[in-house]
Amino acid sequence: VAAVIGREFAFRILQAIVGMREKLKTHLLNLQGLEFIYEKSLFPELEYIFKHALTQEVAYNSLLSSRRREIHKRIGSAIEELYADKLEEFYEMLAYHYSNSDDSARAIHYLKLSGDKAMGTYSLMEAFRFYGDAYDVLKQIPETNQNKKERIGGILSMAHSMRLLAFPENSFELLQEGEALCKDLGDKRSSALIHSYSGMFYSSRGDAPLGMKHQEDAFEAAEK
Repeated sequence: VAAVIGREFAFRILQAIVGMREKLKTHLLNLQGLEFIYEKSLFPELEYIFKHALTQEVAYNSLLSSRRREIHKRIGSAIEELYADKLEEFYEMLAYHYSNSDDSARAIHYLKLSGDKAMGTYSLMEAFRFYGDAYDVLKQIPETNQNKKERIGGILSMAHSMRLLAFPENSFELLQEGEALCKDLGDKRSSALIHSYSGMFYSSRGDAPLGMKHQEDAFEAAEK
């Protein structure tokens, strides 16, 4: 269970999942004696670390995938409960654990929050990656109109960071997908925004006429 938390793990989180205290301390002391783990810190809370990353990896892979997904979800719930007063500090950890569970909704929620947090610190590539991961989760769940709306929102979230990153490798495909989704839903407002980003994309690639065409389409839609 500790291996699912990560190479470093807090005693409080582990205790919340396994539901024991004194016996848990005995187990951890045994693992320390065998030199599998050691104490990383006592303050502000007790934390342990696996001595070798390979030990943690082997322990993690020894679990059935269904069991791992279940534990990941329980870890996410434990973090939400234990650190409710400072949850923003754990957005990335929550995104990781819920992404490896069966709870797609919470995975998307925390991946988006992690992306917003990264944008706030101007960590553009990190933001682009978090938004992209949220988009990938959305593509894996049943396609409904609501799902399509969320995917359009995800592409628009990525578009700002991709523009500042000078449009990474898969930017064009994402913008095309966004245009198709907008057309399917009749979402003219979002379509105008995507046309605007598409115009910037083509201009950055040296195709000024096509860039201008997309910007004109965006302008006309904005006027309407």
